[in-house]
Amino acid sequence: MSGHLKPKENRDNSLHKEMDRDVNMETERRGRHKMDKFAFVMLNYNCFEATVQCVQSLMKKLDRPDCIMIIVDNGSQDGSGKKLKKQFSGNLNIHVLLSKKNLGFSRGLNAGYRYAKLKMKCNYISLINNDTLLLSDSYCKICSRDYEKYGYAVLGPQIENTEQDSVNRNPYRAIEKNPEEMRLILKRQRRHLGLHILMASLHMRNTYLKIRNFQKNMCRKSADGKPITETCKGVVLETGLHGCWLVFSPAYVSRFDGLEEITFLYNEEWLLFHRCRENQMLMMYEPDIHIFHAQHTVLLKFSKDENDKFLFRAKAEMNSMKRVIAYIEQRKDMEQDLNGY
Repeated sequence: MSGHLKPKENRDNSLHKEMDRDVNMETERRGRHKMDKFAFVMLNYNCFEATVQCVQSLMKKLDRPDCIMIIVDNGSQDGSGKKLKKQFSGNLNIHVLLSKKNLGFSRGLNAGYRYAKLKMKCNYISLINNDTLLLSDSYCKICSRDYEKYGYAVLGPQIENTEQDSVNRNPYRAIEKNPEEMRLILKRQRRHLGLHILMASLHMRNTYLKIRNFQKNMCRKSADGKPITETCKGVVLETGLHGCWLVFSPAYVSRFDGLEEITFLYNEEWLLFHRCRENQMLMMYEPDIHIFHAQHTVLLKFSKDENDKFLFRAKAEMNSMKRVIAYIEQRKDMEQDLNGY
């Protein structure tokens, strides 16, 4: 039996080789992480204070000092863009880009995304709302860890909202597997939103909302009458994500220059999910990253009247839904034509 055993010297050499290989792999991994460059892109539109708070939360919580922050002023009319440029003029990691006109949500963010990718050479790019705050630590470490483990294209965090709207918005929804189901859901939501707009125009929306909220609360209760928690406890793969905070990995950044620019405001998440599903790229939810989202900060600048704010948002969302539905139908027709050959 002893003849089947390797000599001690050979066994020691094999052990040393394995140890050297493990050390080399760990050195390579650390070197790769050092080369990773993280950027955060946000829009500003007449919201100086909110944008400053967002940047300050990043500076306080981020686990790497070399992260790049890019603020795209989207044609602000109150001079907040120039104020931000002056506010952060002494920080080389904060860049303020001034747009002469309002480019909309997707185009505005894409201007910052391309700046981060092409000029700053960043391979992890987070597109975030300026009314968000980073609450958790180890952000960059978690993003890199999950990319190595899952190979995701887009990652979304756990979202904390105000007390009146405390439901975690991620995972955004259990989006259906095919574009046809997505199209039907969007059409149903558009009809529902149209009813909201009608009730708001008649100044009857508050009564309508009381009925809807009662129905929602009943649906959110289990058989014993206790509320059902809507916060996922662990990682969720293959899911839609809320658009207030999206992390784009090297897999996505190397292939795309940002978001689809079909909509002006709202519903970018549907287009992003459709793109990732079409290209077999993973979207995932990561609860270890935790943010706060104030929601609708720009609308507070638009009007103090709740009804006016709702009508503005709802009409913009209706228009976006129409464009997304048309896009999905167009892609479906193209796919059918290709399959016909």
